[in-house]
Amino acid sequence: GAQGSGNGQFNLPYGITADAAGNLWVADGFNGRVQRFNTSGVYQSTLGSAGTAPGQFVITTWVGLHPSGDILVTSTNSNPQDGTLADAANQWVSRFTSTGAFVSRFGGAFGGGPSQFRLPFAAVVDASNRAYVSDYYNSRVQVFDLNTAPGTGGGGGGTTAPDTTAPTVANFTIGTSTATSANFQIVF
Repeated sequence: GAQGSGNGQFNLPYGITADAAGNLWVADGFNGRVQRFNTSGVYQSTLGSAGTAPGQFVITTWVGLHPSGDILVTSTNSNPQDGTLADAANQWVSRFTSTGAFVSRFGGAFGGGPSQFRLPFAAVVDASNRAYVSDYYNSRVQVFDLNTAPGTGGGGGGTTAPDTTAPTVANFTIGTSTATSANFQIVF
């Protein structure tokens, strides 16, 4: 693709992943969307759009797959280093079905506390349905339990209204344990 905002064009693409069918999903950063391409690189569809409502993004930073096949998208505001901006609270992890329907999102708060972000850069989900979210400017990985029911902070979605409440938080902090954290260390 070329630079631009049309289908198949990009404005600072960040994350990319492939699904089981070989489709490529690209987080199209400053266009506030995710684009899907087939195995030949031909544009297929767009997920989300620019904006601040559920299912919309200011800046998409990453796209990945939930073990169920759902799509996870991390997004941030126009400047994740400045918490005074009107759009500072747009720090989200959003979930869509594999067909592109919005399911849920969590985040929505700028800062360094539990469930708050300063640039959620990537998210992966393990076999136990726990989301690991890299929180770039807070220099940490936050862990969220997605097993709770929709509307109760699970971000798990369902067939009812979209869940925009935060899942249960477990901050993984190096070397300490608290009620909301566990001993955890990433070693390279």
